[in-house]
Amino acid sequence: MVRFERHVGFATKQKKKSINDMHQVIRKKYGFKHVLELSSKSGNKLSFPLSPFSLKITNYRLSIYLRVNY
Repeated sequence: MVRFERHVGFATKQKKKSINDMHQVIRKKYGFKHVLELSSKSGNKLSFPLSPFSLKITNYRLSIYLRVNY
């Protein structure tokens, strides 16, 4: 568990500030060099495809993308 500053607001800029603050606290507290945030608002290229709000279901013939927007 970590405590970080949450920047209130719905703007992407505010969400990114909160994510960056959380990553900074995790790096400092646990000594990690890299933190992967599974979020569509994170700057990491892997974050959005791995996000629970962006799922891809594939069978042998068809790929379906499911996106949850809130």
